[in-house]
Amino acid sequence: MERFDKKGMIVIPNPIFHETANSEKLLAVVEAYCPNGHNMISDRAKFNGYSGIVIDVEQDGQRGRVALSPIYGDKSRISLDIDLIDGKVLKLFCPICGVELPAYSECTWCDKGKLVAFFLTPKADFSYCMGVCNMVGCPNAAIVKGGEMVYLHMLNDKS
Repeated sequence: MERFDKKGMIVIPNPIFHETANSEKLLAVVEAYCPNGHNMISDRAKFNGYSGIVIDVEQDGQRGRVALSPIYGDKSRISLDIDLIDGKVLKLFCPICGVELPAYSECTWCDKGKLVAFFLTPKADFSYCMGVCNMVGCPNAAIVKGGEMVYLHMLNDKS
């Protein structure tokens, strides 16, 4: 592993253990679009070498920017200018055009939040999207590809 990146910044391995650490395969989202077709992937935040998903959030009337890990199963995030409070439900927005990201289902994990959609193609299509729960601290996330759910265990399925 390199100590410094191309810009001279020190590279520090992420010490946080997550479900994907023991996986043979890794699923990283490399495109995440708002309903207006803006790609929210940004090199400004890196997670284990992958560009993060940058969004604007609103919590109790206060707005800020957050970077989410694009690695499926990794719940890491970087809160840039807002202190997120566990249990609070957020509104999520595109950092480019400001449109609120749509919810596509209720969260069945926490029963408080909603799964908010990031589209995998520039055309907003709920058959090709990923979703994250908008409640701070809820680990629920999902990827839908071709109308079918993708689960972590499928990454290492030999069949």
